[in-house]
Amino acid sequence: MDRKTQIHFWYAILAIFAILFFQEWWQASRQIEIVPYSRFEQWLEAGRVAEVSVRENRIEGRLKAPGPEERP
Repeated sequence: MDRKTQIHFWYAILAIFAILFFQEWWQASRQIEIVPYSRFEQWLEAGRVAEVSVRENRIEGRLKAPGPEERP
């Protein structure tokens, strides 16, 4: 292989790893955990909940910062 072909090959490998890293990061940031309502109430009283949306059959919330029990 000539030098120009080798450079393109490494750019392609780098691009694949970048896409895989981004995909892993995106999935980790979008992870949803179902928690008991009692724990949600505790987090709400402690001021750890940033957003709440109430729907017909579910309550969704976003934490300000995940604690040690939310993410390993």
